Amino acid sequence: MKKIRLALIFGGLSPEHDVSLVSAGSVYENLNPQKYDLFCLYIDRRGMWHRVSSPKHLPPPEEAGGFPLPLIDGKGFWERVDVAFPVLHGCNGEDGTVQGLFEMAKLPYVGCGVLGSAVGMEKTFTKLIVQRAGIPVVPSLDFFRERIQQARESVVSEICAHLPFPLFVKPSTGGSSVGITKVKGAESLAEALTKAAAVSPRVLVEKAIDAQEIECAVLGDRMKAEASPLGEVVPFKEFYDYEDKYLLGKTTFHIPAPVDAALSQRLKEQAVLAFHALDLYGLARVDFLLDRTTGEAFLNEVNTLPGFTSISMYPRLWQEAGIPFPQLLDRLVELGLKRYG
Repeated sequence: MKKIRLALIFGGLSPEHDVSLVSAGSVYENLNPQKYDLFCLYIDRRGMWHRVSSPKHLPPPEEAGGFPLPLIDGKGFWERVDVAFPVLHGCNGEDGTVQGLFEMAKLPYVGCGVLGSAVGMEKTFTKLIVQRAGIPVVPSLDFFRERIQQARESVVSEICAHLPFPLFVKPSTGGSSVGITKVKGAESLAEALTKAAAVSPRVLVEKAIDAQEIECAVLGDRMKAEASPLGEVVPFKEFYDYEDKYLLGKTTFHIPAPVDAALSQRLKEQAVLAFHALDLYGLARVDFLLDRTTGEAFLNEVNTLPGFTSISMYPRLWQEAGIPFPQLLDRLVELGLKRYG
């Protein structure tokens, strides 16, 4: 059987560069070498592309080599591969930009398309679309970076007038909890807004609720998508920030999540509904907040290129459903190729 020539792409310009390397290492180790002829492409922090042997063998940071696209190794590249598998988290990776590059090159690729990636990356627009589909979201306000920089006092006043404390202030784009602050009073708002605005051109301010964090993995295409069993994330810290996710290693995961069957079914249906409403494809992780006081469930965010690290929920949830990691990767590659017939 002829092997599939697969370009595994990782690194990138986003603050989630290091997370991408860990995810790509897991994908690399679980792709069946009998099925795939791998081309590993590392994007360094300058945006230059390097052909490397694996995600663990990277050029030193001070090395000035590499090539800008569409040149790899000094010559045309895309015609040498059958499918791209981007494992790029954050901006310039899961926001539709690299997906647009693949579309222009007529190269099949794993994961969501340009529109779904762009909308899923922008939390403000995700909220608007899933609300229109009838899925509840937490009350929020959003502000452009320029307004925060030029009229911060009016932004603080507007937030205090419309949302109760505590609040979460977060970048509207981005992931891995980079730039998020939990704010308990007005005196801390300005600093939190500045921090989030340094990461994203739009800042989202949400009412904080005491909630279980429930996650659901979705796999499929525009005609048929399926939801995994649910998982619960129990942060070691007050909330699930970057340090808690990737550095401390003390977060607890419950798979399956301790919720009753009726609620589990409803959240899985909402995850699939959100997947289709946002025009997602291939894979997504849909995160919910379950209010401990009222029992209400809210869609928190959608991750169009979820982590593939050893602790990441997406592969673990499908493992619970009976789909091991290598088989899950096969399914994702098949979906990517299927989109192009």
